[in-house]
Amino acid sequence: MDLNVALPLASSVLSFVFAVFLLDQWRERRRPYQLVWTIGMVWYGLSAGTEFLGGAIGWSEPLYRAWYLIGAIWVAAWLGLGTVMLLARTRFGYAFAVSLGLAGLFTYLSWAKYQYADSGIAPIIYSGIALLLALATV
Repeated sequence: MDLNVALPLASSVLSFVFAVFLLDQWRERRRPYQLVWTIGMVWYGLSAGTEFLGGAIGWSEPLYRAWYLIGAIWVAAWLGLGTVMLLARTRFGYAFAVSLGLAGLFTYLSWAKYQYADSGIAPIIYSGIALLLALATV
């Protein structure tokens, strides 16, 4: 068996095992970051599973799109969100909240200065979401 097939399969199976362990920890302790990490590990398992399928049977456009969406976007987002929830009331959490708030502010300010065509109200929505998440983190 080719390593480009075997390693993603092993990675997928192992991440699902970790997801089960994290879910068990969440059931016992009820810490929200453990549940968020569980979801992130499920996404990782699915992403590695699509990579396994791509190596085993060949890549198709829908498979590649699923791999990219799940692996490149959802995995990092959910695992990072779990870390933010874990460290929310620490110096890291406060620094993250300030950074997120500044990102929202700069999004709005750059939109206001340069008036990007066809952006609509998206920058306002993104800025609002960033500021709400920053407040929620604090």
